[in-house]
This record gives sequence, C-alpha cells and structure tokens, in this order.
Amino acid sequence: MSFSVSSASFEHVKYLGEGGFGLVSVVKKIGGVDAEVNYAMKCLKKSKAYRSEAAKGQVKTEIEVLKKLDGTFFVKLCYSFESKHLIHLVMDMVDGCDLFAYLHRVKKMRQKLGLKLTRFFAAQLVLAIDYLHCEGMAYRDLKPENIMVDRDGYIKLIDFGYTKSNVKNDMLMYTFAGTTTHLPPEGYYPQKGYTWMVDWWSLGIVVHEMYFGRIPFDSRDVQELWRQIEEDKLVLPKSADAGLKKLLQKLLEKDPIKRAGSDGLAELKKFDFFKNVDFEALASKKLLMPLKEPIPTNEELDIQDIDRSWFEKSEFDGFGDVYVAEHLKPKFEANVETYVENDENVTPNMDSEVKKKSKKPVRETKTQAKEELQKEAEQPQKQPEKEAKRPRGRPRKEAKKEDKPAKEAEKPKEKEKKATKRKAEEPPVAVKRPRRANARYNN
Repeated sequence: MSFSVSSASFEHVKYLGEGGFGLVSVVKKIGGVDAEVNYAMKCLKKSKAYRSEAAKGQVKTEIEVLKKLDGTFFVKLCYSFESKHLIHLVMDMVDGCDLFAYLHRVKKMRQKLGLKLTRFFAAQLVLAIDYLHCEGMAYRDLKPENIMVDRDGYIKLIDFGYTKSNVKNDMLMYTFAGTTTHLPPEGYYPQKGYTWMVDWWSLGIVVHEMYFGRIPFDSRDVQELWRQIEEDKLVLPKSADAGLKKLLQKLLEKDPIKRAGSDGLAELKKFDFFKNVDFEALASKKLLMPLKEPIPTNEELDIQDIDRSWFEKSEFDGFGDVYVAEHLKPKFEANVETYVENDENVTPNMDSEVKKKSKKPVRETKTQAKEELQKEAEQPQKQPEKEAKRPRGRPRKEAKKEDKPAKEAEKPKEKEKKATKRKAEEPPVAVKRPRRANARYNN
C-alpha cells in the first residue's frame, strides 16, 4: 500500500537549529491518529546532500540506521519523504537541549556539572554505545553536539551519518570519520584500520568535558592536536574523584587493545565510578536525575541565529520514496483518507501567525462598504508605475524633460520604502556558538 505524506501534512512551529546539510524544526502533525503531535523535522538540502558520492552515502546511511534503531537512547524515525529541493526526516521530538549547549551554559555561569550528574549522563552513554555495538554498529561521532538531553535528564543520540553498520568486534574500518577533537590516535591513521573501540575513546573525551568543562587534548592547529593525542599523557587533577580518574585513564588509553570497552557494558559496569548505578532501572528510565531543576530547552538557552533563507522556497512539487514507521502503519492505513487530502507537496506553514494578523477586517454591513467606496473614490488615483509606450514620432529628449520631475519626486519615496523593508526583513542578531566540525574524506 502506498502512503501519501508530504510537507503539507505538517505545520511549522519553530526552528531548533542548523547543521552542515540543513536545519531542524519543530512541526505539528496535521490530521491522522497522531494529529497535533509535535515532531522534529530535519530538512536536508539536496544540493549539499547529493554533491558527492560520499555525502550521498552519509545521508543514505543515516536514514537506514534510523529505521533500524528502536532503543531508549536514540531518536526514532517516524516519517521520511522527499520534495524538489529537500529530504525530510521526521523524528521523535526531544523537549530539551543538546549537551553542548547545556555545558556551555554551565560554564558561562561559572559552575560545574558535578560528579553525580556526570555519572548519570555517562552511564546512559555506556548503555547507548553498548546497544549500538550489540546491533553491529559503530557510531564514530560521539560528542556533546550529537547528544540531546530531555527535560528529565535522559539522553538520545542524534546524527548517524558516520555510523557504520554490519560491524563486528575485531572488524577493521578504513574511513576517516568523526570530529578531530574526539578521535583516538588510531583514528588519525585510517589506512592502518581501526575498530569500534574508537567509540569508547570518544566517551572518555565526553566524560572529561562534562566534569572538567574542557577536553583533555585541544589545539586550533590540527597538527599540534594530533601530536597531543598521540604523544601527551593524560593529566588529571589530584583532587579529582579516584573512580572517575581510573575510568578516564582506561577509556583514554592510547592503545586500543588495552582500552576499556572491549567487553562492553559487562566490563564498564565493574568500574568503581559506576558501582552504585542500577543500569537496568536506568535503561527503563526509572531513575531520577540528580538535579532539582529540569534541563532547559534550546529556546531558554537562546541558541544561535539560524539562516533559513534557503528553506523558504515555494517550489516543492512532488516527492520520492515515503517511509512510515512500523508502529504508525496500522493506524496510518485505517486513516489513509486523511493523508491523501494533503497530496500537494508544499513547505510547512511557516508564516501562519503573521498571515492571520495581516488579514483585513471583514466588512460587516452595507453601510460600511459604501463609506469605504466613497473614500476610495475621493482619493486621487495612483499613477501606474510603468509609463505607457511612447509614440514613434515623439522626440526622445523632450520625453526625458517631461518625465524627469515626476521621477525625481518618486525617488525619495522609493528609497524610504526599500530602507523600511530592509529593516523589517533583517533577522535579530544573535551570538553564534562555535561548533566543532566533522572530518570525513572517504566513504
């Protein structure tokens, strides 16, 4: 059975953020059994997503991985479809913020995350990585920017463009993938091959960043960064928790064979740092976050301004393959007539509130209508913008002399209109938070 889902099936609510290929928005479902449900819609620009075979493979990988994942610590893909300019991925909505934004806020307030909250987040990341490895997947891009945290403190991994499927414990990978600051030594020499132990190194970097507020190896010079990761010893404060130090020393072991994580969860739960963590209760989301205040949303954190000029297009005719999640299919078939109505593929309604405000009041009585017509008749008629075609016999110079005063009078008004329009269209200025760039040269 074919399903008809398009951008017209969703109403735009607000923008969340942007990435290398596109941006993410909150959308509301129109019609069907999931009517009024909020989702996160990731819109990928085809011009960038299909610019090379490597980029195309990255997008394809993310879609395929999202379809397979059904764990507690991952976003669930509910719908996917294509329009003329975009690829749309509709996923579960996470009401919260990404870990990078939260750490940035904590640091700005000159505070620390604390040992208990660091342990709470770290234990969830252990469960998430272990789940992926058990499913034969290497994540390869673990960093705070790719970790969403909901209001209750539970994490969900996002962005699976670098994930490798059909991987076994000792299987070698040869792709240079990930973020330079979070790569282990072997990740910088992909031609020699590396295993999924890269994920456990990245976990060590994230745990270090959560507790100490910085990454252990850092430099703007990539060559110097490589040297630090390869040669420098891990230096930890003497006053730091002994269990935390032991965990970081084993996760940030430069030799992947000696690194902690080869036996997954069974090995890591034995560390003193996790000795009081009930992993079964955590996997069922039965544990309370060790923080009184709920995690703030991206709106509350005042995230970076978003360039959405490319997104506001009107040419969205037709769409490609449609995907509907298994848990929605039975309900979808029962309510298929609701979706067929929205067959025209247009952008989500981004300006619904503005349009409502700009509508003229309806004329309630005939008297009001007559009064308005009289006013319009009394006003002088507006001159057409373009002058009528000049007769062939009319001299050019005379025409210029006659038209000049009218044009001179119109110029200041036009300039004022353009200046006012520019001011109205200018987006609010916001400080952009620096994001760490990915590195991937092969597919």
